[in-house]
Amino acid sequence: MNTTTTLHQLEIFVTQLLRKGHSRTELHEKLSQEGFSHEHLLPEVERICKCYYEGQRKRGFLLLGIGALFCVLGFVVVIFSSNHDALFKVGMYGFTTLGTMLVMAGLMYIMG
Repeated sequence: MNTTTTLHQLEIFVTQLLRKGHSRTELHEKLSQEGFSHEHLLPEVERICKCYYEGQRKRGFLLLGIGALFCVLGFVVVIFSSNHDALFKVGMYGFTTLGTMLVMAGLMYIMG
């Protein structure tokens, strides 16, 4: 087996473990159980973890931004539609709730 195949298998294995929510110590234990020598592959494992968490942070900031826009949109709709009951409810409960949920999801992705 060549090095490229081993690194590709390592990347797939580590990414699957990270998606399941394993910590780094559990990750190193699982690598040892699977027969990977983690002393030689430690820099590669750290690179894979860094790329995975960077993707999570990007997704989190995107959700956070979209959620903030929905909250601002809800605020604007509430301010300008105080005399229209149906539009007021859509702004107050619809956009604001959706924005808050997206902000919370974004924070979940950012914090891990």
